[in-house]
Amino acid sequence: MPEEKRKVNSWVPVSLWERVEKLGYDSPTRAVCDGLELLVSGHKPDTNGHVPGHTSDTVGYIPGHTFDASGYVPDIEIQAMKAEIEKLKAELLKAPDPLELTQLRTKSDELQSHNETLKKELDNANTREQDFKSMHNNYMLQMQTLINQKAIEAPGAKKPWWQFW
Repeated sequence: MPEEKRKVNSWVPVSLWERVEKLGYDSPTRAVCDGLELLVSGHKPDTNGHVPGHTSDTVGYIPGHTFDASGYVPDIEIQAMKAEIEKLKAELLKAPDPLELTQLRTKSDELQSHNETLKKELDNANTREQDFKSMHNNYMLQMQTLINQKAIEAPGAKKPWWQFW
């Protein structure tokens, strides 16, 4: 059963934290636990800055990594993990901004909606054009029919001057 824990908050000078990081600590929790263990047990840290015999359960299982006898990841693996962290940070910086991505999606949706509206208007314009062509053809057919009727009536006969129609 896991041991009960208490949250501890602290502010440390940047220069002190940089020295702690040089010892291989990338977790403030782990560094504080080792420091408190040192105070309580009176042990001195080894050359890597780790307290011998410290078996804190704050160190979780890291898939794919081995631990030495004291429960710490060897320095070679720490360096590999730091390199991987740097690589992932660089990839994260290259990733698109989520806010910008959301704005672009919104703009894309607006443009698609506008395109649909323009397509409907184009269909309406094509329908009106067909209607105008059909009306023009009907008019021309009527005019041709009238011309043909006039030609059939009496081609040589003239109406008296007082009849207009």
